[in-house]
Amino acid sequence: MSDGLPAVSMSRVASQLGTSAMSLYRYVDAKDELLILMVDTALGSPPTCQPEQGWRAGLTRWAWAQRAAYHRHPWALRIPISGAPATPNQVAWMEQALRCLASTGLSETAKMSTLLLLAGYVRSVATLDATLDEAFRAAASTPNEAMASYGALLAKLVDVERYPALDAVIAEGVLDHADDPDYEFVFGLEGWPTASACLCAIRADRSTLFTHRRAAHLPGRRAPGSPSTTPPCASV
Repeated sequence: MSDGLPAVSMSRVASQLGTSAMSLYRYVDAKDELLILMVDTALGSPPTCQPEQGWRAGLTRWAWAQRAAYHRHPWALRIPISGAPATPNQVAWMEQALRCLASTGLSETAKMSTLLLLAGYVRSVATLDATLDEAFRAAASTPNEAMASYGALLAKLVDVERYPALDAVIAEGVLDHADDPDYEFVFGLEGWPTASACLCAIRADRSTLFTHRRAAHLPGRRAPGSPSTTPPCASV
């Protein structure tokens, strides 16, 4: 991948394998399918679920391992998702995540929803990491230099009367330096996709959640037994 994704072609891959492009079509129908298989190979095998560690520890290991795979192969994030995962390694990643959720008492539908939330979070963070890394390299800048420059720019632009909350962030020096990407990742893992999402689904079954959603869109009405201001599981 040293020449980037644009350099990938059936003919070039065939040449490196010492065969003809036509022979590749016995195994893949088109370049898009080849790229999907490349991503599957790049992700590799997932960590094996260890039930004794508990569902949260298991999903945390899963998330860190997938993020590491994306960091090793950031080009994989540039290949659009064209459908549900059906390649060997991607299916294996799904299986191990679902095994981690086996003891939660979640319905199978809720398990898949939790998996979708977590997988989306990991991919989003990895994409942001890769994009920022490219931007820093293109500008010949370090993360700390780039953040300090951004903070200085905002300080010139922000009017305290119009943007008092943002001014408070600037005044406290939050934008004077870049945060450790690992810290941001942990913050997200502990704050939303695993504990909150999973426990929320455990405490409120799917039908109740949908009832609350429907009632929220009907003026003057709310679901029987639903709180008037506090959403389900807000205390998680």
